[in-house]
Amino acid sequence: MPSPALPERAARAALAAHFTPAQLAAELAQFSAPEVWERRVRDDNTGRLAQYKPTDEVTNAQLSCQFIIPSDEVWPAALADLGPDCPLGLWARGGDKLPQLTASAVAVTGNRKATEQAITRAQVFATAIAEAGHTVTATLA
Repeated sequence: MPSPALPERAARAALAAHFTPAQLAAELAQFSAPEVWERRVRDDNTGRLAQYKPTDEVTNAQLSCQFIIPSDEVWPAALADLGPDCPLGLWARGGDKLPQLTASAVAVTGNRKATEQAITRAQVFATAIAEAGHTVTATLA
């Protein structure tokens, strides 16, 4: 018996948790996010993706923030300029005010293997940006 179709939001969140947008761009040009997720799970020889529960994960995560996707009214249209690097979705606190929040956003990016000193500097920098009235965004690198 085939599994029920995964909702678009859960599929995008699952894909974003495991892959970069560029890794998925060609597939997403041909298939929906739920279809790409199913294809990736089917082709995953490690079983890692099959163990992931996208609907549960996104439901639990959305208790503290929203996962906004391109079909949502508040999606920042300017992200389309990123082409294949456009995010699959955005985790946001205060998502109901996303247009206002993104009007003065500053991205803080880093290294996946940052030193303690770099983490401390990034925290100080992000705090100063927020205190100056800007929205701090991060790539979660």
